Amino acid sequence: MYVAGYLALDASSYIYPVVPLGITPWNPSAGLSLFLLLTCGRRFWPAVLIAAVAADVVVRNATVNAPMLTTAAFITGCYVVAATFLQRSWKVSAPLESTRDLVIFFVVASAASGTVAVMFVGLYAAIGMVSMRDMPLDVLRYWVGDLNGILVLTPALFSIRKIGNIGFAIRKLVSPEIILQLLSIGAALGLILAFAGDYPYRSFYALFLPLIWISARWGLPGAAVAQVIIQLGLITCVQLADYHAATFVQLQWLMTGLCVTGLTIGAMSSHRARLELALLDRQAALNRAQQFASAGEMTSALAHQLNQPMTALNSYVGACQIMVGQPILDAARLRDLMAKIEGEVRRSSEVVARLRDFYRRGATNLCPIEAGRLVDNVIQVLHRNAQSADVEIVSRPGEWSRRLLVDTVQTENAIQNLLLNAIEAMEMAGSKTRRIETSISVTQTSVEIRIHDSGPGVSAEMMAELFEPFHTSKADGMGMGLAIARSLVRASGGDLWIEPAAAGGACFVMRLPAPTSSDVLRA
Repeated sequence: MYVAGYLALDASSYIYPVVPLGITPWNPSAGLSLFLLLTCGRRFWPAVLIAAVAADVVVRNATVNAPMLTTAAFITGCYVVAATFLQRSWKVSAPLESTRDLVIFFVVASAASGTVAVMFVGLYAAIGMVSMRDMPLDVLRYWVGDLNGILVLTPALFSIRKIGNIGFAIRKLVSPEIILQLLSIGAALGLILAFAGDYPYRSFYALFLPLIWISARWGLPGAAVAQVIIQLGLITCVQLADYHAATFVQLQWLMTGLCVTGLTIGAMSSHRARLELALLDRQAALNRAQQFASAGEMTSALAHQLNQPMTALNSYVGACQIMVGQPILDAARLRDLMAKIEGEVRRSSEVVARLRDFYRRGATNLCPIEAGRLVDNVIQVLHRNAQSADVEIVSRPGEWSRRLLVDTVQTENAIQNLLLNAIEAMEMAGSKTRRIETSISVTQTSVEIRIHDSGPGVSAEMMAELFEPFHTSKADGMGMGLAIARSLVRASGGDLWIEPAAAGGACFVMRLPAPTSSDVLRA
């Protein structure tokens, strides 16, 4: 199949040959040979040699002799060396996928075709078939013919090989944009025909516009295929206008510059497209990681926030069991304990629902509530904890009746976390004075609640990472409490931080938004 394709390309491009050498201004068979060696390997060098000899015999009607076999063997050897060098320099799985690969391809193609041109013409000049005066011009003709054959055909074959589904690619050609691009190529070729009698290469530069458009839009594959279309159109124009051979050679020199421009822009466009795809993949991976992190954070938050209600439920259920075992059942006290159990269950359900909504959608349920009631609710829940740890919780006088606009459950969870941390810190440190003071300061748009304990305080090393997840000074702590607390406060439009305490201990400040009259009406 390769030999048949080689002969077909050599015969179709056999125009304006230099007699008796048969040098043509364009030699696509060189591009086919290089493609075969790059994709199938050096072991196919005999096929390249046979095809070169067969083309001389069939297309050029030459007789088999020593110079023909020598040049065919040298041509084969040069392209085998070029293919070997490119295989070692490129990424085998993705040739011509980077600007670096393309530069190496340009250099190797130029060197290989130039070496073949010098050897071929030089050998025939040495045996007297070419005059030394014509040798430089014949070398340039041979060089540009082979070089353009490689630059036009080899990238196109790689692109077609990579497409896979040819039928799908052909169906895409009916898109309006591609039809318009093909029409623009036809218009540029029409200019060359229109100025056939007056330096047609001057209008050749119009071909740069559609090729740049196609290269930027479709990348390297688009540029490679467009170059084949342009070259075929150019040959058609040459035949129709009956150009001189020298004019066609000049057009092929310009075609070299066109190929370099189109392939370079195409490679850069393809590289940009790959970077964009890689960025999208990385963003998708990051989103998945964030989803997993959010799920993990929600799990940690649930475990942290449900610990206290579960502890209370365990105590209440234990008390109920003791009361049931008593000879005389205190029904009133039992009802009280059952009511407390019901309240803790309801509170746990609300915590689960609010945290789930918060971590899924960042949802909050803002409603007005008095600051004093917000803090008192938490103090009542933690009464048993404070009592068992011998901790006194007091509220300093202030504007506790000032209303807030917050998510009640989430904000109570944040305050509960701060108070529990203070109780546990003083108990673990064995503080003699165990006291927590809550105070309030009010501005026109916000309320600041301070929670100041008499415990050991926070070290300077811990201060910078205090609100980061998984940082804790507790042996059995998860390091999520303060991170969750600040997230919950910020979800209501507030903030949470720690400030230096002159009297010792730790002082946390929670700033919460105060509603305006319109906020209250909307709530």
